[in-house]
Amino acid sequence: MPRGIYIRTESHIKALREVARRNNNNRVYIHKTHCKYGHMKVKRSGRLMCPECARRTAIKSYHKQPETKQKAARKRTKDLKLEVLTHYGPEHILQCSFSGCTICDIDMLTLDHIQNNGAEERKGLYGKNKGMSGGSRRVYSRVKREGFPGGFQTLCWNHQWKKELTRVRDQYF
Repeated sequence: MPRGIYIRTESHIKALREVARRNNNNRVYIHKTHCKYGHMKVKRSGRLMCPECARRTAIKSYHKQPETKQKAARKRTKDLKLEVLTHYGPEHILQCSFSGCTICDIDMLTLDHIQNNGAEERKGLYGKNKGMSGGSRRVYSRVKREGFPGGFQTLCWNHQWKKELTRVRDQYF
């Protein structure tokens, strides 16, 4: 593999091409630091890419096969949810943490804040968008990225709702 030369201006490119033409060498390997639209290239996944052009390419690729891309995204989300809920389940088993509950259906399980501080956490993370968390995938990704911090548990929908009703009842009655 030939070594590339990093060049910043078009005049350098023209000069190299002129030298190659004079030497009867048609092989000039040039790695530009900017894309053809003038965006700065950044090293991603081992290659130089302009973030804006990479985004455009990803969008074009998505529109060529949207069903395939959506199916793959749903599978990644399901796998991530399975990993996070299993970690926070009792004894790292995919199951509701409520005593006596044996529900282990992933569609019925949720991630719960033990101290009921989810609203405050979202406000601290997302500022003006007070109630917005960005969906479950964003929450699961953040929890995994932070190394599975404490303060969470796996609950089924019924016990999640029961916990909320009990909290409201104790607060107002």
